Amino acid sequence: MFEIKTPRSIFKIVKDCFENPKEIFKQREVVFEESNVIGSINQNGVNFKDAVNLTNGDIIKQIHQREFDLVIEKYINIFRDSSSIENLYKLCNGMEIKEGSISIKIDNKRNSKQNIIEILTALFNIQKNWNSQIKDKTNTKIIDFLNKYITINDGDKILHINDFTRFFEKLP
Repeated sequence: MFEIKTPRSIFKIVKDCFENPKEIFKQREVVFEESNVIGSINQNGVNFKDAVNLTNGDIIKQIHQREFDLVIEKYINIFRDSSSIENLYKLCNGMEIKEGSISIKIDNKRNSKQNIIEILTALFNIQKNWNSQIKDKTNTKIIDFLNKYITINDGDKILHINDFTRFFEKLP
């Protein structure tokens, strides 16, 4: 049976079927045209299209060495070694690094995950991308990206969405 939603009349389809049956079963290629219209749904500077198509490049923020050094200076004792700091700088500027090559140590007395969250929020476009129409999907992409490169306490701790949400709630 044919639905009424067909773009041509049912009689034309049946006639075409009798005249050239092979043509009916040929696979048709669907072509999507690119639209010049930019998504109009916008909340806190991130539109819906950006949130759906969030890539690693959207998370990375180009940062100058001096600005980077000022952020790191406050929390330098969190990093296991200088190569972790160098790798973080490379990652901030879009250079490829090995997975898990940023090694961070935290203890419950002096350092907390909050310090790590503060560093990462200062160095990456996390807060800008955090509040979107589909923030569950967007935020998961951000956390997955960070957990891919950052190892906390030899991997026994990972970053969670709640760590960032709590931090952003404290901000004015």
